[in-house]
Amino acid sequence: MPIEDLEAGFTVEQVTPPKAGQPVHIVVIEESHLVDGPVLDALGNRLNALHAEHPRLDLLIDLGQVDLMTSSALGLLGMQHRKLWNAKGRMKLCDIRPSVMEVLRITRLLGYFDVYRTRAEALASF
Repeated sequence: MPIEDLEAGFTVEQVTPPKAGQPVHIVVIEESHLVDGPVLDALGNRLNALHAEHPRLDLLIDLGQVDLMTSSALGLLGMQHRKLWNAKGRMKLCDIRPSVMEVLRITRLLGYFDVYRTRAEALASF
């Protein structure tokens, strides 16, 4: 159950997987097109706020509803990944549709991110 519904195209949930030492924040993107504009701005602001609240944040981004991502959205995810990595946090992606997977492959970002087929697999990896 989402602990927060920002009505901005995504929700944020917090769960603690059995083997994890701390909670994992799950961001579920609820838009089919993650493009420039208010949703991407709100997402960036919320991810920055989560990182400020939890410097060693464990973050899972669920992209199951996303069919299209712009380079700005990819840049946002890349920046957040680097920021968390530097702070000893972790960011993983799950439930990626084939169209988005192809973009990650073409841009050579597929190896950069920890990608999991399902949310359950991703949570088990924390």
